Amino acid sequence: MHALVLESTEIKRLWPKFNRSQKEPLIKYALYSYEDRAGYLRLAIDKKRKNISCLCTFNSLHDAVEQMRQLVTDFNLHLPFCFMVKNVVSNTFTECADTVHIYNNKVRKALIALDLQLPSYAVMENVEEENKILCLLVEKGSFWGMGYLDILNSKNDLEQLKNVLQPYRDNNFIRNSLHHYALENPEKVLHF
Repeated sequence: MHALVLESTEIKRLWPKFNRSQKEPLIKYALYSYEDRAGYLRLAIDKKRKNISCLCTFNSLHDAVEQMRQLVTDFNLHLPFCFMVKNVVSNTFTECADTVHIYNNKVRKALIALDLQLPSYAVMENVEEENKILCLLVEKGSFWGMGYLDILNSKNDLEQLKNVLQPYRDNNFIRNSLHHYALENPEKVLHF
């Protein structure tokens, strides 16, 4: 797994002329939340922006829209407040039957449920060196980073691991490979 992550990282960094694998453009979509001027929490899907924190990312716009539809259905969210209705002429806040407090509680519950759906886990792989373990960390569904840990001082806490491991850029190839590896080797996975 270590070599696979390093290779993918270098392909994205160097963009080799003749190596076409993994050279698709990295367009990700993200789910954002913000409070409008009337105090309502709104959810929106947009392309992933570098310096703006998001709630979660998606590989495709279709995946993002499907997730948003599921949240709207499960938590009875207001479609225009999630930008799920095209050609909305009026943007008045009286369209929502719920008060700000009630509606915002629905959105918070939806975001908690979404957060619980996104997996956070570490894949722990033994290496040939004595007393070392390779750790690959996935946080909320996205690859976070990797590094070597001492067997005796291995961490079981997500924040402790993030302090020890080296962050890497997430991409579809790494994330999907780790997900399949974790499914095939559940004994090597530590869930958080």
